[in-house]
Parts: sequence; C-alpha cells; structure tokens
Amino acid sequence: MKIGAGCIIKNSVIGDDCEISPYSVVGRCASGSGLHHRPFARLRPGAELLAGAHVGNFVEMKKARLGKRF
Repeated sequence: MKIGAGCIIKNSVIGDDCEISPYSVVGRCASGSGLHHRPFARLRPGAELLAGAHVGNFVEMKKARLGKRF
C-alpha cells in the first residue's frame, strides 16, 4: 500500500496493494484490493470501490459503487 503526502483517511477499510495519491480524502468508505486513487480524489461516506477500480484526479464520490461485479 502506498499513501501520498497530505492524505486524510478516516474510519475506512482499504484493501491490499492500493495506491492513494497525494492530497486525497477518504472518509467512511470501503476499498477493495489493487485500487488507484489519483491526486485530490475525495471519497465520501458510503463510497464503495471494488477490486481494481480507478478513481481519477479531482473525482468526488458519495454513496456509490464503482468496479466490476463478479
């Protein structure tokens, strides 16, 4: 797992092999393994990212699910 400078992570579950880029905010959400959060992404309460999902620069998510279903 890599976490960049200036990140804020509160009450969240983060899977293995994730990369959270600088200045991202992750709050009360769940992330699967192999995720990539780009700089300044904001994951708000209720966001759920499944394995292999990618969140781009300046993206904001709340109460949403992103990723493939198996």
